[in-house]
Amino acid sequence: MPSPGAHESVTTSDRPARVLLVDNDREACLLLASEAASLGIPCETACSPRQAREACAKRPPAIVLLDLTLPPDELSEAY
Repeated sequence: MPSPGAHESVTTSDRPARVLLVDNDREACLLLASEAASLGIPCETACSPRQAREACAKRPPAIVLLDLTLPPDELSEAY
């Protein structure tokens, strides 16, 4: 049994689920990716909707975390 506060990694089949973090604040992306990695969750970061679309086209993530406070012109590109 895991100790209190211990985290098990999220998995899909036999591989950990991959998360795509999308935020125009590069430092925020890196901080969140670092925290996720410490929990055993592999992450990729994208600092623009264009980068996010490219990442999804190469290898679709299990989860996308999108910064909804992106500037309006960038946010509309994300959809």
